[in-house]
Amino acid sequence: MQTRSCRSLAVLTTLAGFIGGATTTYAQFPPKGDDITQSLAQFRIVVNPTFQPMMAGNPYYNPATKHLTSPVLYDQNTTIGRSDVLHDGASADVGGVPVGTAGTIVSESMLTVLPGGLGPAGTREVHTEIRSMNMTDISAPGVAVRAGTDAPAQPGSFGEVESWSGATGTPAMDFPAHSFFDIFCEVDLPSGGGFPGATMYNDMPLLIQNTNLTSFPPQVVYIHGMSTAVPIKFRTANPPNWNAGDTFGILMLAGHGVFSNDQATATADLENALNATPEAPVEPQYAGWAPGLTMASASMIFGGQGDDLTYSLGMFRLAVNPAFQSLMSGYPGWNASTRRLTSPLLFDSTTKIGRSGPLQEGSAADTGGVPVGSANTIVANNNLTLFPPNFSGPNGTREVHTEVRKLNMTGGGAAVRAGTAATGSPGSYGEVESLSGNSGDPYWDFPAKSFFDLWVQVDVPNLGGQPLVTLVNTNPMIVQDSNLTNFPPKVIYTHGNSTAVPVAFKTSNLPAWHAGDIFGVLLLAGHGINFTNNTTDVAQFQQAIAQMSELPVAPQYITWAPNLTIPLQISTVNLNKTGGLVQITGYATPGLPLFLQQTPSLVSPTTWQIVGSAQSNNTNGFFSTTANLSPTAPAMFYRMVDPTR
Repeated sequence: MQTRSCRSLAVLTTLAGFIGGATTTYAQFPPKGDDITQSLAQFRIVVNPTFQPMMAGNPYYNPATKHLTSPVLYDQNTTIGRSDVLHDGASADVGGVPVGTAGTIVSESMLTVLPGGLGPAGTREVHTEIRSMNMTDISAPGVAVRAGTDAPAQPGSFGEVESWSGATGTPAMDFPAHSFFDIFCEVDLPSGGGFPGATMYNDMPLLIQNTNLTSFPPQVVYIHGMSTAVPIKFRTANPPNWNAGDTFGILMLAGHGVFSNDQATATADLENALNATPEAPVEPQYAGWAPGLTMASASMIFGGQGDDLTYSLGMFRLAVNPAFQSLMSGYPGWNASTRRLTSPLLFDSTTKIGRSGPLQEGSAADTGGVPVGSANTIVANNNLTLFPPNFSGPNGTREVHTEVRKLNMTGGGAAVRAGTAATGSPGSYGEVESLSGNSGDPYWDFPAKSFFDLWVQVDVPNLGGQPLVTLVNTNPMIVQDSNLTNFPPKVIYTHGNSTAVPVAFKTSNLPAWHAGDIFGVLLLAGHGINFTNNTTDVAQFQQAIAQMSELPVAPQYITWAPNLTIPLQISTVNLNKTGGLVQITGYATPGLPLFLQQTPSLVSPTTWQIVGSAQSNNTNGFFSTTANLSPTAPAMFYRMVDPTR
């Protein structure tokens, strides 16, 4: 865990930047490479009362506001590296990919603090790195901001660009996108007045983000995304004034961007963006350092153990087993052409969700379990059967264990029940985890991400001569959201499984079906927490559901309905050394062209060569391909590639 120095000395309230360069733009994410751009920046510092007498006479210091404002800083050759395109939650996202011409391996775990709203799994994205940045005073030397290789004592400044298109996997929809960086920088302040000058650094990442990139390089200003101001500390000691590591300030407002117009226009754009952006709130220990500071609210911190009593809206869509499609003729919500059953809108006015007190990822409480909600249900990590990809942050990340204690959404005779309303089903447990990594700062608890492993009972009326038929899911259904900002949140949890979840009959109705027979697979599910049944909430929820993509299905379900998809998966790999061949079989979406690639090394830079191809079967999605083994290479690595993603 990163900790604060016990001697807090100043608050840095504003840092902003604007990057620019005239380079090629792209309609979709380009391949791995570098953007060489220009940078502009400016920052303001609220000075600790301990230092305020020392700042008297400094030309950048305002004694009335206690702010020190830098001149505009400039760098003509900022280098930002980007990776090839990958998918949120994929092995490349987790394990890391080479970024830029430097080939820096950047993985999801290296991104300490994340903004809200990322994902879902399968979303196209690019990993990024501020490789070099050295912004200096345009008019006179002295003030500087450095990152990347220009600040070698600092960690790397890594980030992501992620498409807003969700899990569609469509390259033509890469833009618009949202982007962020975790910035670790050094700041030089020159001497002035009684201040002797110093170099500072931050050891908690400065999160900057923009939510509307339309090209590479982006034509935008990045703005700070931190919950509260970020401490910045002295690099070296200057006795008796300060010690190395003492806190000098807090980075409260930050920006980065790209421009292709002239510098004067870019400077004006930067200043307009800064003027329109409020400073980040400060934590209580900095409250008296300057007039007019915004205080951080206690609502930014995960609350104690308790219950959230709230509302729920829900809706789902099933692909129905062909064995039971004859029962669906004329059934409400059944579409005979698509062979899908869509539920009516469901509503619950008394949803109860229990939560634990805050704990830390990887702690004994996380592993052994903590009491959740007023029911004091003990929920441990091993009670969570499935986790969304990349959900767990580094050890020390603040989190809360949760339980859907009671859910009974009804509508049109149908129902979805969980918790105590679904007698006989397992408990539906989950987590809320801060996006601030192991910062250890409670005021950074939000934004947060959340998921539940839902075990539900689905009531379907008037089916097969029965007035009410109950279905149960055979695997936990993951629902998730990555932009919680409070308890109870007002968010729409969406499905997060890798493939559609089967639902089976709970009881027999012979000879029509046996208990355990699969009725269908859940292609789409949405759960709106804190959404009422008023017109506005219903319209917002239904719009979100309409924009959701269906989950892919396991191969055995691909013929159940038209236009289903299968995630690319390998079933067998056979090496025939005598014949000098490698054979790979598997499944993918029917009719999909695929390529077999090989490389002799996974050490960056890696070059993959196409050595085979296949097309998945138009009906069941099966594929098989072979390639010649290299007679000389000591090792060879193979992968199958879906070129449409």
